[in-house]
Amino acid sequence: MLIVKLLALAVPTSDSQHAVPTHYKDIAHLPVQQQLQWRAACQEELEALQKRQVYELVDLPLNHKVIGNRWVLNQKMDGQQWARLMAKGYSQVKGIDYFEISSPVILYESIHLMFALAALENWYITSLDVKTAFLYGKLNKEIYMKQPKGFTT
Repeated sequence: MLIVKLLALAVPTSDSQHAVPTHYKDIAHLPVQQQLQWRAACQEELEALQKRQVYELVDLPLNHKVIGNRWVLNQKMDGQQWARLMAKGYSQVKGIDYFEISSPVILYESIHLMFALAALENWYITSLDVKTAFLYGKLNKEIYMKQPKGFTT
């Protein structure tokens, strides 16, 4: 009984003031001001991708597979909306569409070492968030993805 109540508390309420849309199409059911805020968050994400020259609009070449995508929408503790465009990588087949999985992220061992050094040396630790850090990785293969919903030309 306690678990059910806790899970019920975790479900988003229908209160449109605090609702976070699950899908891009859900934005259309929000009040106009919130629609503008969520679409602005999506636009900001696309502008970051464009600024880093991550993509270009092309026609799909013959014998190439197109990967879908979806918007992941969330709201920060301060109420600011953010949107990330995610490729539906699960539609790829290992050995055909990709050969390895890797992500250039820090190792937990490195973080543990930094905390240990900071504690031993009495250092002050601060953090930094690079919103588009993942855009600095290089692909060794061309990948074709559909244009995101709401932003097709």
